[in-house]
Amino acid sequence: WVWADSAYPMEMWCVVPFKKLHGGHLTHRQNTYNRYLSKVRVRVEHAFTTLKGHFQSLQELRLHMSKDNDLHIAAYWITACIILHNMI
Repeated sequence: WVWADSAYPMEMWCVVPFKKLHGGHLTHRQNTYNRYLSKVRVRVEHAFTTLKGHFQSLQELRLHMSKDNDLHIAAYWITACIILHNMI
């Protein structure tokens, strides 16, 4: 599954924060869940920012995606940057 923000719909594979209904309130458990989900999302965003800061090639990954194989090349590129980051 994937964590997403509240702009995405809740799906079997997509976990989003609870939304307050118009004029309603969230339960204590829902607020706690949203808070922890937010903390995880912030850490992931910081990790992406750090990685992009160390590897300028990730700022704008200029690859033409026309075939499935092109997506694999992009994934290998990003994986190589992560491995180099861990080695540093």
